[in-house]
Amino acid sequence: GTPQYQPPSQSPPLTMSGTSPFDDRGASQPSQPLGSEAAVKQNDFEYDNLEARRAASEAIEIGRATAASVAAQGEQLSRVEDMADEQKYMIDRAARILRGRTWGGWVANMFTSVPERPDRDGTESGNNQVVGVDGGCGADYEYIDVPPQFESAAQVVADYRRHALLFLPACSTRDQKAACRAACDGLRDKARRELRALELAGANSGGQDEEGWGWYNVLSRDKESADEELRGINLAVGAKKESFSSNRAASAAPAGASALLEQSSLPTGYSDELSRKAAMQDDHLSALSSDLNELQNIGRSLHETFNGHNEMLDTLADKSDNLEDQTKRIRRKADRLTERAKLRKTPAQFKELITLRNIETGLHLGCYDDGSSAPKLRSYDERASVWELWTRQGDVVGLKNRQSRRWLGQSMVGYVVCSASTFGRSEEWEFDDGDHQAKRLLCAGANWGAGGWLEILGKEKDQLGVGHYGVEAGTKAARWKVLVHEDNGKS
Repeated sequence: GTPQYQPPSQSPPLTMSGTSPFDDRGASQPSQPLGSEAAVKQNDFEYDNLEARRAASEAIEIGRATAASVAAQGEQLSRVEDMADEQKYMIDRAARILRGRTWGGWVANMFTSVPERPDRDGTESGNNQVVGVDGGCGADYEYIDVPPQFESAAQVVADYRRHALLFLPACSTRDQKAACRAACDGLRDKARRELRALELAGANSGGQDEEGWGWYNVLSRDKESADEELRGINLAVGAKKESFSSNRAASAAPAGASALLEQSSLPTGYSDELSRKAAMQDDHLSALSSDLNELQNIGRSLHETFNGHNEMLDTLADKSDNLEDQTKRIRRKADRLTERAKLRKTPAQFKELITLRNIETGLHLGCYDDGSSAPKLRSYDERASVWELWTRQGDVVGLKNRQSRRWLGQSMVGYVVCSASTFGRSEEWEFDDGDHQAKRLLCAGANWGAGGWLEILGKEKDQLGVGHYGVEAGTKAARWKVLVHEDNGKS
């Protein structure tokens, strides 16, 4: 009754006579099961096509998102530039007010115009004005008085409308239009997500209040209007492309794999199969060609946009340096006026002993007992090259030579001298904000209080002079390595 083990039956060996069920050689009608080599190759071909088109689509989506992000960065840079212009206006107004505190400045103000506030948008006020809730959208579709929970969505919708309604119609070249259209697509998707998040947030919290739904409706309506405008532009472009393609196809000679197969004399069975594969290949190549053209346009536009951003960053850097220089001048003037109004002047305080070694020549600035009051550049001297650093109000400092006991300053005729016995206005100096390895010295009392950079003059680089002020003049200023003297105490 116990079951006995039975060995498995042996399959007949495969022979070259075609007796194997898997051997289809010599058959008049070849069959191709699912696991056959031809089917695998066909599946691999279709899979590779799909993967290539999927990769191209993902690259386009990334390019569009990048274009939208770069466009948003451009908007931020424009706002920063507007802020810099506004800051310059405020500094000019402050300089005019401070200048009017003196008799000469009051007379000068009578013959000069008041600084004008910069126009933020570069156009007259009121252009492109769209009114929404509580003021709604201002110039260039910028929303104003937006509740905090709607600020992100309002900014995205404003950027989307600005690109779809202002920038895209103004594009003149094909690359610009393609890049702007890609930016519009990215901003549209982002605006849709923002509005969807607001809708879900309102539903989860029991509903928005009346003002909240009002803002939501305004943003949704504005997005839909931009969508309609963008669809109209895309339809017009598509119709133009279709007309151009049909005309070119009618006049051009047949090309492509499918057209070549039509001219061949292959058997009917093989011709149908190859025609189907050739048509698939043509469709695949056409789709890839369109995607690659769009990627090329996006890349060109990003290149142009980045170049524009670099130029804008250079402009912002120059404006920032000018603003810093002007701010320091205003602060020095304000400190002088404040000090002048005091009954008791602020005394100078000793800080430390230093030496000033010029970076270009390697020589030290010193004052020597040779019958001349002009400071000179020479090798290090333990007394003539040492200076006492004194501080007063703000960043103003004084330099008193340890050997001659005289203050470094500017004479009445503009020469750099070391002859004053007191720390006066002409002996006020100011170091720039660089490190101790490359400092520049500004004579704060030069050029009628505007300041002037200390320069090295002469072919032998052995003379000192005070130049002009400003960023451009600062490039000519001498640079000094400030070293704290070991014997750090007054003598």
